[in-house]
Amino acid sequence: MRVAIMGAGGLGGTLGALLSKSGHDVSLIARGPHLEAIRERGLRLTGAAGEFSVNVMATDNPSDVAPVDLVIFSVKTYHNKQAIPAIRPMVGDATAVLTFQNGVESAKEIRSLAERGLVLPGVYSTPAHIQSPGVISVLSQPNAGFGNPDGGETSQIKEIRKALQESGVNLDYWDDATKMLWSKFVPFCALAGSTSASRTRIKRLFTFKEGRDLFSAIIEEGRAVARAEGVDIPPDVADKMTASFEKLPDDYQPSMQTDFQLGRQTELEAINGAIVRLGRDAGVPTPVNSFIYAVLLPHKDGEPQPEG
Repeated sequence: MRVAIMGAGGLGGTLGALLSKSGHDVSLIARGPHLEAIRERGLRLTGAAGEFSVNVMATDNPSDVAPVDLVIFSVKTYHNKQAIPAIRPMVGDATAVLTFQNGVESAKEIRSLAERGLVLPGVYSTPAHIQSPGVISVLSQPNAGFGNPDGGETSQIKEIRKALQESGVNLDYWDDATKMLWSKFVPFCALAGSTSASRTRIKRLFTFKEGRDLFSAIIEEGRAVARAEGVDIPPDVADKMTASFEKLPDDYQPSMQTDFQLGRQTELEAINGAIVRLGRDAGVPTPVNSFIYAVLLPHKDGEPQPEG
């Protein structure tokens, strides 16, 4: 299978390396020192997914890549306006675009801007990051899921599933792609929003009753917005997610919290901002998410860096 990875950071780099190792023809779209290191030394994976290097085609120009069978779209959501039109040279009528991004809106955005191809919404839940240029550190076994919003599992989708599973990805296929997205999105909003606003890790936050209450309130608002979108999220999701997150390492924190702490641009608009925006459109009150959004909004685009 010919595969292009749009955004070869932690997520995209992991999948690109695994697919290449299993024999697929992979092209990486990357930039800066990371791109140069991949060109010079190959892409190295370290951690839970194995220790190995692969030599892959890497470029910062998607026009260098002819239409492929699969585009894995894994850039940060705030790059979408530029990144989605940029993938057009890689997308033909028979191309599938599998999007692994935070939020619930990116698949619709890709459909409207990419113009061609089958767009498959996906979720990815494995922490990974660029350890150094050309090196990806993976903290646990890769886990992903995706579905077809048009329904049904076509031969094209079966080939994608096979390629990912045989490459070492634990993969779920959802008949209801919309429910899949919302089922991940609602607890992630609570995790990312509560930790970013409180400036503390989730396990520390849970030592306070008020912290647990904040987490649950964000989830309940998310469930209400999901219902307005036609998706029923089980009522026990807050309790299940609290128990799940309590098992995380003490130093675990979501990427949005890390970005706020480091003064980087963040995905606030695609996360808690989306709950506020979609809730407003549907007439669903979201006072807790609105507060989280207002507190974090002045910092969402990063902090100015000192000159010199």
